[in-house]
Amino acid sequence: LHMENESILFLEMIYIFSNFSMTMMNRYVVKTVRLKMISRRLNSVAGEGVKELPDKLNIQPLSKSFVSSRKIVQISKAMAAYLKSATDRKIKMDIEIEKYELGKRHLANMMGFDADAITKEDIDNAIRYLFPSGLFSLKSRPIMKHPDELFPRIKSAEFDTDGRPFHFLFYTLNASFYQIMFDCAEKTDALQRYEDAQLRKGKFSSEEAHFDTTGTQWISREQLQTMLSENVSEVQYERFLSAMNHLTDQSYSLREKDFIMKFRRRMCDEATTLLTVSTPEILYDEWNRKYAVAVGKRRKHSATVKLYANGTGKFSVDNLELCDFFSQESRAVMLTPFLTAECLGMYDVIAETTGGGESTKAGAVRHGIALALCAFVSDETKMKLRLNGLLTWDRRRHERKKVAQPGARKKWTWYDKALMRQFQNDEENKSTFAVFVSVDCLQQGMASRVNRKGLNRKRFQRATSNIFAMFSQAQIQEFKEAFNMIDQNRDGFIDKEDLHDMFASLGKDVSDDILDSMINESPGTINFTVFLTLFGEKMTGTDPEEVIRNAFQCFDEEGTGYIKEEYLRELLTTMGDRYTNEQVDELFKDAPIKNNFFNYVEFARMLKHGAVDKDD
Repeated sequence: LHMENESILFLEMIYIFSNFSMTMMNRYVVKTVRLKMISRRLNSVAGEGVKELPDKLNIQPLSKSFVSSRKIVQISKAMAAYLKSATDRKIKMDIEIEKYELGKRHLANMMGFDADAITKEDIDNAIRYLFPSGLFSLKSRPIMKHPDELFPRIKSAEFDTDGRPFHFLFYTLNASFYQIMFDCAEKTDALQRYEDAQLRKGKFSSEEAHFDTTGTQWISREQLQTMLSENVSEVQYERFLSAMNHLTDQSYSLREKDFIMKFRRRMCDEATTLLTVSTPEILYDEWNRKYAVAVGKRRKHSATVKLYANGTGKFSVDNLELCDFFSQESRAVMLTPFLTAECLGMYDVIAETTGGGESTKAGAVRHGIALALCAFVSDETKMKLRLNGLLTWDRRRHERKKVAQPGARKKWTWYDKALMRQFQNDEENKSTFAVFVSVDCLQQGMASRVNRKGLNRKRFQRATSNIFAMFSQAQIQEFKEAFNMIDQNRDGFIDKEDLHDMFASLGKDVSDDILDSMINESPGTINFTVFLTLFGEKMTGTDPEEVIRNAFQCFDEEGTGYIKEEYLRELLTTMGDRYTNEQVDELFKDAPIKNNFFNYVEFARMLKHGAVDKDD
């Protein structure tokens, strides 16, 4: 382009550049060039009365606000991440809400409700009806809730588009929590200043000015986290409770009632706490004696119990005395409510049962006694009865026995017959096999069930399971392996034939007298529990191997592990029980003595594990 006054145009461009942004400057240059071209064209063809356009346009620079309003806005990375997460959550929630509305309509059609008028309570009742559940954990039961109640809400943005936080406590990572702590401290100081001002005026606080928190409790840590949408640690929650309790203890805490009640919830009333257990009515008989009637249940059987106050502890169950009708264990079950309420011997009981065995009747009578006691005892005692489970109907039933199983849950012990025969016949493994079934152990703890049918012997009752608490898991496993090796016919019991076959596999010929002596040590047949019980009885009260070694080591000044035979004989005959020389000779007969030195380390091992068979 050929333009006149290029120097003036250049100066104008510099002036514009100093006041405008680059975009506005480009627009100004284009506009000026176009006006110059139009001016030259008009001047060349101008006639009379046509005024020439000026070479310079008097255009004022734009204000800063106008220029800044047209800048490109840049969003910080934090805001971009928040917008992305909020968008993703909105899309997810829209899908979940659509599924919920569709499921609600299907549920309304199934139950015959109006889909537009169905309420949350109707939905909960329908779910309980269609999907009955006996799970004790309420969180495990099926539910149908609105997505807003199931999915956590996203926190709103705490910063602007430039990334500047709104809250001054933003960088503490728990702005809402520390804001509450800050407000609590401010309100506590304000109450203290107010109290000081009242004291200067000669006014003292009254009990009415103090906020009474009876019937309420502080919200839990989980509820506080839900309220603040922040993670609150246990230490922070303890500090929160300490600060709020300090605020509540102020003399004029009633002035901050609204702030305190934001973080307190009302406790359930007593009726709800007792699980709506109905208290029986107190009645009077013809002799003006107070009594209460309750129906106790266990399984599907029941017992009608009439409980008389101011009694002497008399019991009558189906017109029979307590000692004549129940065993000692069942009697203890029925007396449990009186022991819990600490009123044994203060009531008389008359009960009538329907069906069931002894334990079932005892449980039903116990339930009826506990319910009838609620008419005479305090609320605190009712709570003790409830916490001990005495006010709850025991609905449990025996589980039936399953096919191909010895019990409802118990399984048969698996073993490989071919492997066991190979193990017993293998010459290399005979020494290992003999460890579990040594002669000394068998003489102490084994018996059989031989000839029990001919002698019509009563089967020995199973030993209590408390015997398993005496041994570690590794020891019980070793005993189980030994029991399975001795039980040759794999019937779960050890008899005389099993012992004879076991000794024969070891190459030993044992007489019947020895086997009979083993059998006579047990009052009945031997299963694994009885087998373990016999060993437990032999080992009860014995000291560990290390304790035995330490006792001998007290007389071994050099710590060699040996004691002179003469010195040990002198100790045994002159100290403690003062054994005779014959008894000491009997002890030294099988003791590990070599070159007149007694090896007490080996002797302690023999006491705990038995002597090693010389043939092996």
